[in-house]
Amino acid sequence: MPFEDELTDALHDTAHSYEPPLTALVNAGIADGRRRGRRRTLGIVGSVTALALVGIGGTFASGLLAPGHATVGAASGGASRSAASGRSATVPPPAQVAAGPVVSKEQMINTLKSLLPAGSVTKADGTGSGGPGPFDVAGASVVFNDGKGASQIDVMLSRLATPVDTNGPGQSCPDPAYVPTMQCTRTVLADGSVLLIQQGYEYPDKRTGVKDWDAFLTATDGRQVSMSEWNAAQEKGSPVSRPDPVLSTDQMKALVTSSAWSTALASLHAPKPVPAPRSIGMSAQEILARLGVLIPKGITQTSPHGQDGFADVLLNDGQGPGLFQVNVQRWKAGGTQPDYTGATVLPDGSKLILRQEGSEKGGSGAVQRIADLMRPDGLRVVVMEFNAPSQGTAATRTDPVLTLDQLRTLVTSKLWEE
Repeated sequence: MPFEDELTDALHDTAHSYEPPLTALVNAGIADGRRRGRRRTLGIVGSVTALALVGIGGTFASGLLAPGHATVGAASGGASRSAASGRSATVPPPAQVAAGPVVSKEQMINTLKSLLPAGSVTKADGTGSGGPGPFDVAGASVVFNDGKGASQIDVMLSRLATPVDTNGPGQSCPDPAYVPTMQCTRTVLADGSVLLIQQGYEYPDKRTGVKDWDAFLTATDGRQVSMSEWNAAQEKGSPVSRPDPVLSTDQMKALVTSSAWSTALASLHAPKPVPAPRSIGMSAQEILARLGVLIPKGITQTSPHGQDGFADVLLNDGQGPGLFQVNVQRWKAGGTQPDYTGATVLPDGSKLILRQEGSEKGGSGAVQRIADLMRPDGLRVVVMEFNAPSQGTAATRTDPVLTLDQLRTLVTSKLWEE
């Protein structure tokens, strides 16, 4: 499939793969799916997801775009090449920014090549700016070999809608409950830009051994440079060719902060500003506060995370931690609702499903318990818990912390109506 077609497919899939928690059952897809999406073609999790999510000022400082940030050094001290050496790349303030001349895919490929250490490049492809559709992006992809094994490297440039959600994909580290094998660092640079570097695996269970390392640089005006690299000649369907991807974390940082991308970034049309996201109901803080009351005494709660309508914590009764998730949704009373075939109908008309099953995401010995309650007024409370501290990992205790009876008591509590 041509590179441009793959990009179009990735954008299309991403735009249709995100739905608000109002229609999402509590599971790993809420957090993990938002992190990964369909960014594999170009490493575009940060750039595309923020563009695709519905309801979701400043510029690159001269220090970031100065020539001093243009070179990615060779991992073993070898020579490196830089197309940006010796040239200024100042970008005007946002009020003066207008999309510049279109940058071709050849320019994108050549810029990426210029920023790599000494080695050979094969299977180069890319896409220029000014493409059709609502997403103006530019990217390049190569297979690079420094003599120690092939590594696919992808780069994506985009402009996110403003105001930028600083907690959005590519700008905040994912919840370790869903990607326990990932290492992530987040740094706010002097000009307010966010640098995120992630080191994980193509599959969280490491089943292929292919590592996936990502770096994102997001400016306050929405301009974003993101990259991904793998320790294989392609992200999927190719065996591991080296222990780690070719670029170190320092080299990844140098690549995404390089001034060599300034011309291409300036060529991108900025999307229209988006309104502040509409609140979808109960905040994570409100959910966690209710859990503080509803969780039985003697059980500790640690590592809280969440967003509007969703929260998760680790519960521990002294026998080891278990992941516990809560989703609070508001459905239109009498409207289309999820399938509650086989549910128990309570005296007040609420529909309740209780079940235990093998963990959806796998993990040796892992099980999940679910309580799903839909009230007649459209209030839905769903909880899911595991006998492991994260999804997709092996069980660390025999059973989840709370029993199904305790889950029933929790979801039917009147506290969720307040």
